[in-house]
Amino acid sequence: MFKQQLEFAAGALASGNLAAIEIVCRDILDVDPKNVSALNLLGVVAANIGAIDHAKSYIKAALRIEPGNQRVRANLDLLKTGAKSLHPSEAMTAATG
Repeated sequence: MFKQQLEFAAGALASGNLAAIEIVCRDILDVDPKNVSALNLLGVVAANIGAIDHAKSYIKAALRIEPGNQRVRANLDLLKTGAKSLHPSEAMTAATG
């Protein structure tokens, strides 16, 4: 349903435009509060600006909706092991895959 917006977010992530990703994801969540991709991406944005607690909250919310999503779980595991950021390829694989 939000394929075009998520593809835009992928481009924004690749170019480091975290503000654009946040806007897109919040717009998606206004319509679909349980959108796992948007929650995961917000977690990635939060991690990449150093807001690790917020990042974990977004990613945990995504996992409550889709507990079997291994890619989102991997993002949470990375944060739990002390990662201070998440690589864009992991984020977009989880968001679009």
